[in-house]
Amino acid sequence: MAQVARVGVISDIHGNCLALDAVLDELRRDPVDALVCLGDAVQGGPQPAEVVARLRELGCPVVMGNADAWVLSGADTSPNEQTTPEQEAVRQWSLSRLTAEDISFIEGFRPTVELQLEGDVRLLCFHGSPTSFDDLIFMDTPE
Repeated sequence: MAQVARVGVISDIHGNCLALDAVLDELRRDPVDALVCLGDAVQGGPQPAEVVARLRELGCPVVMGNADAWVLSGADTSPNEQTTPEQEAVRQWSLSRLTAEDISFIEGFRPTVELQLEGDVRLLCFHGSPTSFDDLIFMDTPE
């Protein structure tokens, strides 16, 4: 595993490729050694297929987010939320824009990603918590 000094972290794109491209433009001006996506990449916005295409082009590791898993399965895994009919309609619309290859790509998102930083420092990347993408962590959440 190659060591990196500067890591770019992107997350919660939610199908907004215009916003993702704006962030990537910034990263081209101020490059990083590695890029990682912390999930919730596709579901909820107007450009799910375009976001998948961009992530493919980037070739960066992508963590599975709760919205990514939900768009694939439709299963409510979070004890904190219940799916509304409107959310299901958006999910179905998103799925209608994705190819079988896109879905396969999303299925390849990982629960966690670990990067070796300089020295003996390792960065554990996840969505929610290391044990569940459904975990909610706030400023006042105890260690």
